[in-house]
Amino acid sequence: MPGSQALNVTLGSDISGQMAWTAETASSWISLTPASGASGTLSVAQVGVDSGGLAALAGGTHNATITLDTGCTSIAPIQIPVALSYVKGGTINVS
Repeated sequence: MPGSQALNVTLGSDISGQMAWTAETASSWISLTPASGASGTLSVAQVGVDSGGLAALAGGTHNATITLDTGCTSIAPIQIPVALSYVKGGTINVS
């Protein structure tokens, strides 16, 4: 199984340093750690494959979305596409 990939979260327009972010997905095969953070800290989330979520998947390509949100009405949530090529009992490639 491939290792987790870093997802750097930078809130460049946060003048106050008080804004926070959350990351979520509806796909059980994606793991996000941590799934939230504050703008005043170095924000790096690890995106990986949750092996428990693979059991329900058939072989093939599976597409999902990670949504980053600040909860601020003036900033639209960001949609990050994720694709998984899965060969059941084989290797996993995440892009």
